Amino acid sequence: AIAGHRRHGGVVSLIVCDVNGLKQLNDEQGHEAGDRLLMDFARLLAEASAELPGSLAARLGGDEFCVLVEEHDADDAVRLAEEVCRRALALPGGQGVACGVASTGDPVGPVTTAQRLFRLADAAQYRAKRAGATMPVVAGRGAAPDVTVRLVEEEPSRYRSGDRRRFRGAAHVDPGQLLMSVLRELEGAEDPGTRLERVAQVTARSLGAQAWRLSYVPSDGQLLHLVGYGTSTAAADAGHLPASLEQRAANLDDYPARAAAVRGGSYTAELGAADNDPTEEAVLVRGGHHGVLAAGVTEPDGGGWLVEVFTGQESAPVHGLGPVLHALLAVAVAGPDHA
Repeated sequence: AIAGHRRHGGVVSLIVCDVNGLKQLNDEQGHEAGDRLLMDFARLLAEASAELPGSLAARLGGDEFCVLVEEHDADDAVRLAEEVCRRALALPGGQGVACGVASTGDPVGPVTTAQRLFRLADAAQYRAKRAGATMPVVAGRGAAPDVTVRLVEEEPSRYRSGDRRRFRGAAHVDPGQLLMSVLRELEGAEDPGTRLERVAQVTARSLGAQAWRLSYVPSDGQLLHLVGYGTSTAAADAGHLPASLEQRAANLDDYPARAAAVRGGSYTAELGAADNDPTEEAVLVRGGHHGVLAAGVTEPDGGGWLVEVFTGQESAPVHGLGPVLHALLAVAVAGPDHA
């Protein structure tokens, strides 16, 4: 389907559905009741999908299903998802479904792989699940305000009242102060990898961030490999590893913001912002983060380094710090003598 989209520009849409309440039904009424609910939903999904000729409904596994829609515009796919959500609310024993929709006909950036389309739809479904939405969430069309607020409110609290981290009691990080703090830490570090880690560590500490990670992509590759990471003291004490740190490699085709940053750019994002790339938004949601500050730098051989710093609600704002972080990474690669 995506190959056809690349050749001819036809619209391809994907709906990802997660059946709500299956575990509760299994626990309270037994797995036979849960199996009946899954069969009822599968039948419902097949019947609804038949209303768009050429659509393909399938079970992904467990309580997750999907519908691939070709040769219909994005609005048709959204209407189908809305109809599925409405019908699912009437299923005996069910609590409806969480649906996410992604379409090449919507402003979601370039979709050159099936994996990226799935990630977009899956991220939208995850937001619907977290928000308790009874109607689908559509990638690229923004989210209703109540969904964004709910996502932020449901972010797990990592700080008790006496443990809140702040940047020296201030609401913002001073860029000049950050530059001086990092440059002091770079003194005595012999290799670029160590210096880059120190940039990430000091930046995260200054922001009161939840976590940071350092990644590398070879000059001739598209896979971004995790090299190092760290978490806040509170997260470490709780034995908590954010989901954002569990991904050991990422295909840059699926993450356009990272792809641009690792070649010498930078970006910042805050959860729920209308202009966020949906796949990067999903990283924030799954990791329980409020924002991200990211920047990259290239080596003389063409390899690229990327530092991402993930913030929480108690962290200092990241807006405007992208160029500062990029400058610090350039110094780390060249060596402090070139600062």
